Amino acid sequence: MDVSFFPKRLRYARKCVGLSQRQLGELIGIDPSGASSRINRYETGIRSPKISTVLHIAKVLSVFPSFFYEPDEMMAEIIFRISKLNSQHRMDILAWVSIIVSGKEVEGGSLSLLEDQQSDSTLLKGYGVFIINDLGEYLDANPAASQLTGYSIQELCDLTIMDLTPSQTHNEIRETFTSLKKNKQFSGEITLQIKNGEEIQVYLDAVSMLDNRFLGVCREATQRPGDKSREGAIEITKETTQPTGGDNNV
Repeated sequence: MDVSFFPKRLRYARKCVGLSQRQLGELIGIDPSGASSRINRYETGIRSPKISTVLHIAKVLSVFPSFFYEPDEMMAEIIFRISKLNSQHRMDILAWVSIIVSGKEVEGGSLSLLEDQQSDSTLLKGYGVFIINDLGEYLDANPAASQLTGYSIQELCDLTIMDLTPSQTHNEIRETFTSLKKNKQFSGEITLQIKNGEEIQVYLDAVSMLDNRFLGVCREATQRPGDKSREGAIEITKETTQPTGGDNNV
C-alpha cells in the first residue's frame, strides 16, 4: 500500500470539516497533551498511523478510508465527495455510473438522467433503482422504486422479482433474468405488478455488479422521454461476455 499520499489527504479532509490538529487527535482518543503533535506527525509524514487508527480517523472525518491512499487526484476527490452522500444518493450514483459504463446513452437516450437534476437533489429523480442477488431477491431499493411499486423499501427486500411480475409473464422474466446473468446487461420493456394489483409497463436497464448482484434502473413507460423505438417489445442487448457459471431458476 502506497502511504505517501496519506499526509496531504489527511490534512485536506481535516481542514474540510474545520477541525484543528488537536481537536482531531482528541476525537480519535489521543491524550490532549500529545494530540496536536501526533496529528502533525501524521500530516508531515514523519509517522504513519496504524490501520485501526486510519479507520478511526476516517469515521471521525466521515470519509472512506480508501480516500487516504488513492494516488489519482481526481479519483481521490470523487471518493471524498461520494463519502459525504447518504446511502440512497450513493445508490443513485452507482446506478448512473453503471448504466454509462455499460454503453447506454445518458442525454436524450434510454435514461435522460441529467434532466432530473434541476428540481431535486436526487440524481435519478423518478427512476426506480433496485439491487437484486442472483436468486432474484431484492436487496435494496431507492425511494423512487418504493413509490413506483407501492411497497416500502423494507417490504421490497422481502420480495423477489417474481413477486413483482404478473404470473403470466414469469417464463418470460426467467428468460430475461437468465440472459442478464449471461450477457451482464439487459435493456428493454417489462411488466410489473405493483402492490395494489395494477400492472404497469416499465423500461428497464440492468447491469451486473460484484458479488453476483445486479442493479436495475427503471421508469414507467408512459413517463419515458423521447425514444419511440422500443414500444411494446423486449430488447436484450446483443453484446455477450463469458458466462459466470450455471444459472439459477427463480
